[in-house]
Amino acid sequence: MSTYSKINLKSHHVLQSSSESFVKPANNGSWFGILVEKVRQYLSDATVSTVKGVDRITHGPIQCLAWHPLQKNQIAFGMSDGVVQALLQPSTKPVLLRNQHQRYISSLTWLPSSPKLLCVGCATGIICWDVVSQKGSNLPSRATVYLTRSAVSMLTAAPGGRYCLASTQSEVLLLDTITGEEPIPIRSIAAPGIILHSPLYPFSLVTEGKRFHVLRGMTEGCETFSGLQSGVACAAWSGAHLLLSLRSSPLVLYLSLYCAEEVQSKLSSQCQVLINLHKTVTYSEGESWSVEGLTVNDSGERLAVLASTDTGTASVFIFGLSMSTTSVFESDIISGLPSRPTLIEYQHQQGGLLCICCESGDVSFLTDTAAHGLPNHLTT
Repeated sequence: MSTYSKINLKSHHVLQSSSESFVKPANNGSWFGILVEKVRQYLSDATVSTVKGVDRITHGPIQCLAWHPLQKNQIAFGMSDGVVQALLQPSTKPVLLRNQHQRYISSLTWLPSSPKLLCVGCATGIICWDVVSQKGSNLPSRATVYLTRSAVSMLTAAPGGRYCLASTQSEVLLLDTITGEEPIPIRSIAAPGIILHSPLYPFSLVTEGKRFHVLRGMTEGCETFSGLQSGVACAAWSGAHLLLSLRSSPLVLYLSLYCAEEVQSKLSSQCQVLINLHKTVTYSEGESWSVEGLTVNDSGERLAVLASTDTGTASVFIFGLSMSTTSVFESDIISGLPSRPTLIEYQHQQGGLLCICCESGDVSFLTDTAAHGLPNHLTT
């Protein structure tokens, strides 16, 4: 049984038993605890569940995941053995996508223009799948392969759904999924890393070493921000605000992109601290936190943070978020996961699920109701 426990930002103590853990606020607060049934179902509108190994036809950890931006409860997982597992409906088995060119999967993105178009970034290039459900259809899923000169490290789809951006070892590529033409380079960048398009505004983040770029539109201007102490480890968009964390850092930083034109060169004078894990969560003396993952829910009111310590442990924290006042106001910590969490991503729809992938290959889903701290026993 998994337990999702709430933590006060300032002071708390934890009481644990063999099957559950609660957090009791230090200042005469009421007990809080959410017990969640582990169910053998893939997705459900009102369920928090843990799925063992996604599908045991394949083995190994999950490398990446992607929710569909418009189709509720539709998600895909990229596995370490080169297989993509796409869950189109809660009641159907996952569609397994295999291709001889699909090796060392690094990134997945669904195209908003279609409920079934999935792009896969891998060592050989980009593979676009027209995913067909195994239920009620004898037609196989079809793949279009775009070979690139070097491995694709990350993909991101523009909100309109026609274009897809990809980062390789030396450039940013633009793929027009309507014409089907070969991807074209739109920006030469040395070793681009994270590439992430804003779901609401025509901004795309591209990281490069100890600096990052914000592309405006697909082929318009580019704003470069420098002055970072290390490379960007993870990032997320919240409206016109860019949230990011540097490697080996306990800080979550933010930058307001509507002010980007006024920034001349140095990021350090414009980037602000949103969260310092060393000040907001409890940790052992001598232990140091590093943020590894960020994701914001559809309403922009919740920020999930995946963080690890230098001793190898990892946790998922959920913060209440208000970017209008650039503040966080409470924190939940998720405990009782099957193993060490490695990936997190919020579903894009209102009230969507938070998907947590674990080192063991298990996948857990947390409802937004649970994340808001409403005591509710959720079962199917």
